[in-house]
Amino acid sequence: MSKVAILGAGFVGTAAATYIAERNIADITMIDVIDFGLAAGKAVDLSAASAVRGFSAKVEGTDKIEALAGAQVVVNTAGVPRKPGMDRMELLKVNAKIAANFARGIAA
Repeated sequence: MSKVAILGAGFVGTAAATYIAERNIADITMIDVIDFGLAAGKAVDLSAASAVRGFSAKVEGTDKIEALAGAQVVVNTAGVPRKPGMDRMELLKVNAKIAANFARGIAA
C-alpha cells in the first residue's frame, strides 16, 4: 500500500488521516513536531477504530520528521491559529516559517 505523511496532528491533520484511512487509500504517518505525543496518540485512536470502521490502512504517529521517508504524498496541515491581536500578515510569517522548516525536512 502507498504511504501518505501528514504534517500536523491537529483537527485538520486528524480529519485528513481519518478520511484516508477509512477509504484504505494509503498507510498513514502522522507527524507533529511541536506537541510531543499528539500524533502518536491520534494514530493509536485511529488504529483502534479500524475494527469498527472496517479499514486496514496502517496508521502511525511520531514527532520525528524523518518518518516521512518513503511517502508518496506529503500533506502539510501544520500551523498555528491566529492569536488575539495578531494580524493576518503576522500569522502568515509564523506559518511560512513552519512550512519552510517542513520543506527542508521533506527535501532531506
